[in-house]
Amino acid sequence: MFLHLKTLAFCAGLAVLIAVLAAACGGSDPEAVEISVSLQDKQMTPETVRVGQDDTVTLKIESDAPGSLHLHGYDLEREVGPGTVSEFVFVADATGRYRFAFHPGAPGAHGGGSHEVMESETPVSISVTAEQDDSGGVNVRIDTEGWRWAPEEVNLANVPGAGHAHVYVDGVKINRVYGPNYYLTGVEPGTREIRVTLNTNAHNELTYAGQPLESTTSVEVVEGGRQGLGEQPGVDADAPMSATARAHADPLGGYNLQVMTTGFEFTPQNAGGDHVSGEGFGYVLIDGEFHARLYSPWLKLPGLQPGMHEITVSLAGNQGHPYEWEGGPVEASVMVHAPVKEQPVGSHDHGDTGEGSGASAETPAAEAEYDVGYLEVHPR
Repeated sequence: MFLHLKTLAFCAGLAVLIAVLAAACGGSDPEAVEISVSLQDKQMTPETVRVGQDDTVTLKIESDAPGSLHLHGYDLEREVGPGTVSEFVFVADATGRYRFAFHPGAPGAHGGGSHEVMESETPVSISVTAEQDDSGGVNVRIDTEGWRWAPEEVNLANVPGAGHAHVYVDGVKINRVYGPNYYLTGVEPGTREIRVTLNTNAHNELTYAGQPLESTTSVEVVEGGRQGLGEQPGVDADAPMSATARAHADPLGGYNLQVMTTGFEFTPQNAGGDHVSGEGFGYVLIDGEFHARLYSPWLKLPGLQPGMHEITVSLAGNQGHPYEWEGGPVEASVMVHAPVKEQPVGSHDHGDTGEGSGASAETPAAEAEYDVGYLEVHPR
C-alpha cells in the first residue's frame, strides 16, 4: 500500500509539471497587441517590437518629422507626422526578424495624400493574366475598364480613374507598372502568385464599391530561356526608325524612364510572334547589363550606386531581334549621375537624373531611407 501511494503521488506531481511546462512553452491563442512607438531623430523607441505569431498588432506612432514607416518583409507602409498619432495595424503572420525603415518627406509633397486606401470616384475594374515567355521571364497582362494609364502624372495630384499599378510576386512588391503589359525578370521556378493593384498618382491603393481594385493570378515558372539581347542577329527596319530616352529622378527614389520613338510601335501582345516591321518591344540595359524588357514608353527604374551610369534602350522586333537602320542599331542612351552623399549608416540613397540621348544633367538627390528598428515575431 505504501509503494502504491508513493506511485500515485509521483504520477500526480508529474502531471502537474507537464501542465506547467506546456503552459510555459506557448500554445496560447493569438492576441490583440497595442504598442506605443516614438520616432525621434530617426530613432524608434522601442527599437525592437516583439509579438507572437498571428497577433493583431496596432502600433500607435508619434513622430517628430513627416514621412512614412516601412516594414520590410511584410511590405507594409504607413504615413506618419508631427502633431498626430498614426495607427499602423497588421497581423504578424510570418515569424522572424524584420526591419523598420523611415522614409522622410512631407506627406503629400509629391502629389498630395498619403498611401492609404482610397475609394475610386468612377467605376473601374481590373483583371490580370500571366504566362511564362520563351525567354524565361513572365509576361503580365493587365486588362482594365474605366482606367487611364498616366505615367507622366506619377507623384502629382490624384485624378479620378487614372494612375499606375503595383505588381507583387508571392506578396513581395516588385515594381510600379505604367501600362497594360509588364515583363517580370528573375522569377524563381515554381508556382508563383502574381498580384496587381491599381494605384492613384500619389500611390494610394484603390477600391471601388468597397472592394480592392486588384487582381491575382498564378503562373508555373520553369528554368530556362534567355532574357537579354545575347548575340541575336539584327533585323533591318523597312522605314526610318529612331529612339530618344530620358531618365527622370523620382522623388520616392529611382528613375522614371521615358522613351520616345519614331517609326516604331510597342506591341507586347505580339512578343514571340511573327515579325512585323515597325513592331516590337525594347531592351533596357544599365551599364551594359540587361535590366528589363520595355513594353511601353515608360518604365520605373531602381536607384543606382553613386557614380555615373549609362542607361540604354535598344528597340527590337516581336521575336527579339534588335532593329537596325542605316547600318547601326536603333537605340538611345542617357547618362545619369548618382552623387555620393554623407548619410547615416543603414540609410539607402537614391540617385539623380539625366535626359536626352547621350546628354546628362543633375538635380538634387531623392530622399533617403533610414533603418530605425525591428519587428520580432516569435512562434507560439
